[in-house]
Parts: sequence; C-alpha cells; structure tokens
Amino acid sequence: RAPPQRIQAIDRIRTAGRHLLTLLNDVLDLSKIDAGAMGVEAVEFELPKLLAECLDLQAASAAQRGLALRFELLGPLPVSVRGDPTRIRQILLNLIANALKFTSKGSVTLRCTVADERLVAEIEDTGCGMSQVQATRLFRPFSQADAGVARMHGGTGLGLVISRRLAALMKGSVSLSRTAPGEGSCFRVEVRVEPAPGTEWRRDDADLEALLRTEPRAPSTSEPSPLRGRVLVAEDGRENRQLITIHLERAGAEVTSAEDGRMAMSLLEDAERLGRPFDLLVTDLQMPEMDGIELISRVRAGGAGLPIVVLTAHTAGDERIRCVGAGCDDFVTKPVDRAALVEVCARWIDRRRRDEARYARACTTSVCSRRSPPRSARPGSSD
Repeated sequence: RAPPQRIQAIDRIRTAGRHLLTLLNDVLDLSKIDAGAMGVEAVEFELPKLLAECLDLQAASAAQRGLALRFELLGPLPVSVRGDPTRIRQILLNLIANALKFTSKGSVTLRCTVADERLVAEIEDTGCGMSQVQATRLFRPFSQADAGVARMHGGTGLGLVISRRLAALMKGSVSLSRTAPGEGSCFRVEVRVEPAPGTEWRRDDADLEALLRTEPRAPSTSEPSPLRGRVLVAEDGRENRQLITIHLERAGAEVTSAEDGRMAMSLLEDAERLGRPFDLLVTDLQMPEMDGIELISRVRAGGAGLPIVVLTAHTAGDERIRCVGAGCDDFVTKPVDRAALVEVCARWIDRRRRDEARYARACTTSVCSRRSPPRSARPGSSD
C-alpha cells in the first residue's frame, strides 16, 4: 500500500489535472463561440428524457453534499420537441452544477415548461445568494461573484458566460431572476424549441415529477459497489489501459484489454462465438487501426445491445454528438476518476442484466432468436 504522503500528492495532482482540463474545455468552447464556429442543430428528441439525464448526472454530487435535487412542472411539457439537445443539456448541467456548488444545505430545484415554442427553465437553490453588486459580475468571463467563494469552490468563471452565449445561439437567454445574501438564487433559461407535431403533453404529471426527483442521502464513505461482469477495455495508451484495468479489476470485474479498435472488435466477435460475451465495452476514441467511433458503429451495425462507455477528454461539443450518433451509451471524462469509472460501469452492467432478465421472461411466451434484445428495447434507453 502506498504511503499516505504519496496518496495525498497523487490526489493533489489529480485535482489540479481536473481543474486544468475544465479550464481548457471552457476556453475552447468560448473561443469557438466567439469565432462563430459553434453551430446549433435542430433534431427531434424527448425532452423529459433529457431533463432526467441532467438530474441523473448531478445526483451523485447532490448526494455527496446532502442536498435534495428536485424537479417541478411550471406548466405543460411536450414529450417530443425539435431543438439542440446537446447545447440545452450543456446549459442546464452548467446551471445545476453551479447551484449545487454554492449550496451547503437545503435543495436545488429545476422547473420547466414549454410555451410559445420556447423552453422555459428555472434553476433555484437555497444557497448563499449574493448582493446586487456581486450579481453584476456574474456574466463576465473569468469572473465570479466573490473572490473568497471562488477560492473555496473553484471553477473557471466561464460556465455562466458560455451558457448565456449558447442560449443566444438558440435565440434565447440566461438571466438571474432573483437573489439575496443568505436567501439563495434563481436563474432563468429560455431557448427556442418546437414541439413535435402530434406529441403528447404532460400536465401536472405526478409520475413524471417522481421520476425526476432525487432526495438527499447521507454521503457514502464506502467503496463503490463491486462489479460482477466481463469488461473489454479498448485504449491505445499503455499507461491508461493498465490504470483502467487495475481500477476495474479491484472493483471485481473480469477485464480484457485491447490496444486498438480492430483488436477490440476481434475480441468481441470471439467472445460472442464462444458463448462468453462481454457485459460492457469501455473504449477510447483516438486509436490506431480502428478508432473508437468506427468500433462503436461496427458493434451497433451487428445489432448488439452491448453497453458502450466512451473515455473522452472533452466534456461537451461535437465529439460527444458523434459518439451518441454512433451509438455510445455514456461517457467517462479523462483524467479518469476511479469512483466515477466504477459507478458508470456498474450502472450499465446492472441495466444489461435487468434487460436480459426481462427478455428471458418474455421469451417464455414467445420464440426468441436472439440471445439478448436489440439496444432500442433495452430498459437503459427509457429508465
């Protein structure tokens, strides 16, 4: 076991690396927006599902701080809309993360509705709030409301600036609705979305609110839940490949590794042929022979419902759009955090098993030609 001093030094290096990565990604996003290189798209997507994903991604952070993370309907909400889900998700995640960061007790609430072809969202917290003088600095690049708070909580001072400019690209806005010292803050987002023709509308839907609500839990000090499954890791960097393998094996997984996409595809095919398929694929994107996007596309072209987690140094942007389009299920950001990696892998392996159990039950009353259901039928796509 490593000496405590070495562990502390490694933790400091990892924290500094994360901060640097966040800063670089924020600067790159802001530069692309300023250069007019950040585009928006108009595709049809399920709005309740996107909102659930935003809250799900922040649930662990809320739980660690002992905070409630809630959802409320401001008014009718269409199930399907046309807009840019990636940019909307980025804005909401920025604002929810910001609210959690400055809230030490109580709750953070996301409220939403769609009216006059505009998504209206409010993110309200019970945090420290701010004075009107502090509020005037919120939307300045590399500026935070209070220098002391910035030292305590970290951050680049770019999240709100990027969110406001992304909203402007979608003919919308991000504004501070209300705040006061000691009384929390409320931000308002408006972006253009178009309800899909004939879509269902949710009104005062208690089931929807229950789905999107998480209550505070005591922070966990225990190790992540053990992994019980076969994981294939595709990563061309030897050190990264070894580190990820160690993390997953220590969590209980049976790990096989590949140094490029072509080798990974061969291992997947061999495992399927031998009747010992993998439960999860964890893949890098930049690899020789066959890159991550091509690997994902080939796996999906074969109809496999195998969960796929992508390792990426980019927290948002075009790369993620390409990954989702190819068929990936989730992301883990580099530099890899052990707890985050194990949590994501455990979640998808669990969904895989629940999927197969449901499919097996369905097969008792019908003829099934597949070992497992196609990806579109998996519960992970709708849970």
